Amino acid sequence: MAVLSADQFPGAEQQPLAYPGLRPKFSYVYYQNKVYEIMPRGGSYADMWVDDRSAQVCLDDFLAARGNATLDQRHAVLAVGSNGCPGRLAEKYRHQPEVALPVFVGTLADAAVVYSRRLVIYGALPATYLYQARSVSWLSVTMLTGEQLEHMDKTEDLGHSYLRIEVPGQFRVEDGPRIRCLTAYLDRNILTHQGKPVRLKMFARQGPDWPIMDEPGVLSLVFDQAGLLLGEPIETRQSQLVTDKRLGQKLARFLDTQMGALSVDKEGHLVDEHLSRGSGGLTTEEHI
Repeated sequence: MAVLSADQFPGAEQQPLAYPGLRPKFSYVYYQNKVYEIMPRGGSYADMWVDDRSAQVCLDDFLAARGNATLDQRHAVLAVGSNGCPGRLAEKYRHQPEVALPVFVGTLADAAVVYSRRLVIYGALPATYLYQARSVSWLSVTMLTGEQLEHMDKTEDLGHSYLRIEVPGQFRVEDGPRIRCLTAYLDRNILTHQGKPVRLKMFARQGPDWPIMDEPGVLSLVFDQAGLLLGEPIETRQSQLVTDKRLGQKLARFLDTQMGALSVDKEGHLVDEHLSRGSGGLTTEEHI
């Protein structure tokens, strides 16, 4: 089984246009800048195994041997943006070298991942969770200790940029157990285009006929709509966004005043009843 370097999956600070960042297609443990593949073999936490190059061991034993809490002492937090990327975890926990952090991949029903209408410091539009009936999203769940969760809350600017809310339903780990008692980070200020939220291409599996884009596409859209740096390649536009404070302010004002036509409540539901019912038909991954 695979043991990889987290450097193979650069974080958002290093590659903003790759947001939400490359990540393995399998569940893994991030530990000391390495990615250890998790091998689910059944429907419980006890059936999760890791190959640490010397032997295959139970995931809980892997964690405990490194002085870290076992799974039953952790909180399940959806990674709807870059937090499922090993390089992003390396950026966020660089000052905590002994952190061992399991990340499970799988699907969550009645969940969509859409773009927020704000810019982060490294020049990207971030993502947020949104409840959406009949949608299915391919996501990650980070399993965080209380201390790790407190640190994650700080990196997400909890209480200002995001709320952390309870998420209904069960996350289905690929080939593994179902996880209940989920939370997710919610930004109630979502980006809209032609009156609809914009879904992140990486996570979209099934959902309403909303626009689906990646980071270069959505940033290009916003620049074009705002009439800024027209004709310039997206790499130039994004770079100037970071270095030119006035440009960032202009784009932020445009996002706030022109691309935010929908409201979201504190539970992550669209207030617009027409869109919240998912009218307009469904799309699936094959049609994206």
